[in-house]
Amino acid sequence: MSPQREALQASYGLAFLLQHAPPNTPLAEVQTLVKVVADKVLEATEDLL
Repeated sequence: MSPQREALQASYGLAFLLQHAPPNTPLAEVQTLVKVVADKVLEATEDLL
């Protein structure tokens, strides 16, 4: 699977998790998820920039 495809899947996964997370999900947990996905997207798209 290409890095770009992995990044896209991670982004969709994050969107799904954020939509279905319980309202009382700790902010730190959400921030960690966002950071992991953002790092993966950056890594996958570095070569394209």
